[in-house]
Amino acid sequence: MNRVAAATLAAVVIALVTALPSAAQAGTCGGFFQYDADGYTWDFSSPYDYGMGVIDEGGSSGPGGTPPGPRSGGGDTYDEWGMLFVGGENAAHAYVQNKNDVCFDEDEGRERVFPKLTVDGLEVQRKVYVSPTGLPGARILNLIHNPSGAPRTTQVQVGNSTDDDVGLFFPGSLGSDDDTRVRFSSDGDAEITAADTWAVTSDHGSAPASTNGDFAMAHVFDGAGAADRVDLAALTEDNLTYRWQNVTIPPGGTVAYLSYEVQQGVADANGDAEDAAAKNAALAYQAKPLAHIYAGMTDAEIAAVRNWPRPAPTAAIALARAAVDRLPVALTAADSIASPVAGSCSGVAYSWDLGDGASADGPEVSHRFSAGAHEVALTVTNSCGESATSRRTIAVRDVTAPTARLRAPRTARVPRISMRVRSSEAGAASVRLRIGRRTVARANVRLGAGAAKRVRLRANRPGRARVLVTVTDLAGNPVELSRGIRLRR
Repeated sequence: MNRVAAATLAAVVIALVTALPSAAQAGTCGGFFQYDADGYTWDFSSPYDYGMGVIDEGGSSGPGGTPPGPRSGGGDTYDEWGMLFVGGENAAHAYVQNKNDVCFDEDEGRERVFPKLTVDGLEVQRKVYVSPTGLPGARILNLIHNPSGAPRTTQVQVGNSTDDDVGLFFPGSLGSDDDTRVRFSSDGDAEITAADTWAVTSDHGSAPASTNGDFAMAHVFDGAGAADRVDLAALTEDNLTYRWQNVTIPPGGTVAYLSYEVQQGVADANGDAEDAAAKNAALAYQAKPLAHIYAGMTDAEIAAVRNWPRPAPTAAIALARAAVDRLPVALTAADSIASPVAGSCSGVAYSWDLGDGASADGPEVSHRFSAGAHEVALTVTNSCGESATSRRTIAVRDVTAPTARLRAPRTARVPRISMRVRSSEAGAASVRLRIGRRTVARANVRLGAGAAKRVRLRANRPGRARVLVTVTDLAGNPVELSRGIRLRR
């Protein structure tokens, strides 16, 4: 039952503001707002008696309505539920203001934007979005901004834990009243706790074929795999509460917490069937259809969300051609994806760690590597603050000849001739001594990188000769050296 039924003047005001059907109007905070994709009604309570952006009654259009709903009625699914508290659960921490002309619509009339109010020194705002396609339900987005120059730690709570009034405002509850029961929850039991990410409630009895008076409801308060989870989730009679505690907001920063409320009914109001439909809706949200979850939100709003996974990029490294040490290696991030959600989080930055102490930015990089294996890392960060890193080992083929040096005397006495060969890379040297067209001596030696090696040759007759040296590195790249020498006795 709606608690305002007992009020006199307040009841008249609310009845006028929330009368159905009426069109969503810019500048109005209460009343009918939108139908979702399955024909369920989403409306808001008058801010003269309730918090900003609380759900009034809910309900559905009938099968012949536009859009068609499962059954007419269900207009007591909510009793002004969903008051927002920041910093504590009392009047000083409630998102409330008794003005009805401070709201407007975004996203072609599909998102009702409630005013920015100062709560506990923080700037607080609620937005509620109802999609015309995809999954049914309403998205409740709560934005908390820290305008100060120091970090702030607070708590964010949706719903109230008691029936106590919040100053001049009624706290609201679920419309199923004392008949409210938990039917399903994400951890598999029939209880709402902080271990859950969603739960289903309804009001039917336990007898077979019992029917619901109000629609079954799915309450989806966290997304699977999110960075932050509720610290409290509870149902006391018809008071549903979930809360995120120890929320630290950096100076000038904003955090956002979003949740989904879903109504589900069937033609004959069968309780078990409606409960199952609500469970399936909750599971559909947990499957992370991010294009639906974040529909109509800006990148800045998505980046602020803590309790749902955000659209993440994909990092991929590609080579334009085979890598060799003689030429710069061209690397590209062209196969990377900024976001799986078209039109969201599509701004992107690229950061490269080239594995040899060098770094670079941008979607394409040209870098000359030494021969060998190098692990390259690419980090892609999208405009919603999510990052992904890919690593790839680049095998750089050695095609560059070593730098070599021959030290030999210009005049030497036979029969023993001595010289030194040095190479910048490990490998081998083939040394020949020629007089005219005839090779009169030869030697093969192994070389270490940067180390000189003494080579000794024997010749039996004097004359003009030439030393010919071929230095080859371990990859088979050769360099030729030669030196004229006069042999005498």
